[in-house]
Amino acid sequence: MTRRLIKKLHMYIGLLNFCNILVFGIAGLAATFHWGQGRKPAFIAPVRYENFTAPPGLTDKQIADQIFNKLHLPLTGPVSAWDVHRDADGNMPLDFYTAAGIHRVVYLPKENRLKIEDTRSSLWFFLDDVHTVTDLDQLDWRMRWWAYYNNFALWSLSGMAISGTYLWLSSRLGYRIARYSFAGGTAVFIALYILTR
Repeated sequence: MTRRLIKKLHMYIGLLNFCNILVFGIAGLAATFHWGQGRKPAFIAPVRYENFTAPPGLTDKQIADQIFNKLHLPLTGPVSAWDVHRDADGNMPLDFYTAAGIHRVVYLPKENRLKIEDTRSSLWFFLDDVHTVTDLDQLDWRMRWWAYYNNFALWSLSGMAISGTYLWLSSRLGYRIARYSFAGGTAVFIALYILTR
């Protein structure tokens, strides 16, 4: 009875997470085969400009936060303090990263405006980026749901590994290929752990 229940749970959890596990695999392949392309965007929107004058007395980080609040950029959050800087001309370049692409914003204080360039990632890099979203404190609700989805898949994978091992131990412990698979996978893990620890 217990074995039958675990077998059903193992199967249903696998089916429930089929798409997410497939994304994990595609993301790994994208990282392996496409990094040489330098992550070129699949689409770059025409550059646009918006008026913006920073109130006097603000720090660069406060100015960057005001720019973020003004633009209401989807799928992203404010730029971290260590990413805020000025270039040699006194302009402030800000990159707002998302899984879908990058919003490149440059504050041009001498012109009192923002230069905005929106880029879109290819499907490969979108999947590569979105599969790493696990922080549940995302500002955008859509990214927060990706984080819940990914966390669920990670816990499910752990459960499937445990239930799969149980199903093997409770049925075909003598099955030679299963023993070799388990021993080989464990040996590779231990070897890599020792070599990198």
